[in-house]
Amino acid sequence: MAAQGMNTSITDAESLARHVGGESSPAAVDAGIRSYEAERLPELVHIGRTSHNAARMITDLSWTGRVVGRRALRCTGGNDRLRYTVMHNMAGLGQHRLSLLDRLHQVGVLPDPRARRLPAWA
Repeated sequence: MAAQGMNTSITDAESLARHVGGESSPAAVDAGIRSYEAERLPELVHIGRTSHNAARMITDLSWTGRVVGRRALRCTGGNDRLRYTVMHNMAGLGQHRLSLLDRLHQVGVLPDPRARRLPAWA
C-alpha cells in the first residue's frame, strides 16, 4: 500500500549498510545482521500495522466503516500537520503516533488549531 515496500527496502538497505558496513568476517557480518534486525523489526511491524489499518479504512464494507473512513481521509487530507504525520508513518520513515486528540481531529470531531503547521519534529 502506498509504495511502502519500496520505501521500506530503501530504508532497509541504508540500515543494513550501516550495520554491516565493510565487514567481511562471518562473525562481524552476523553481528551486523543481528543489530540490523533489532533496529528494523519494530519498524517493520509498525509499517505493516499502519498499512493494514489504512487499507481497512478505505475498504471497510460496513456503513459505519465507509462513513468514518471517508471522513477521516477527507479531514486528514485537509490538515497539513496530520497529513504530513500520516505520510511520514506510511512511508516507513519513522513512527510518530497519533494521540487521541489527533484522532478526534482526524475524523473532524474537533477543529485542529495547528492544522496549517507542520509537526514540530518535521
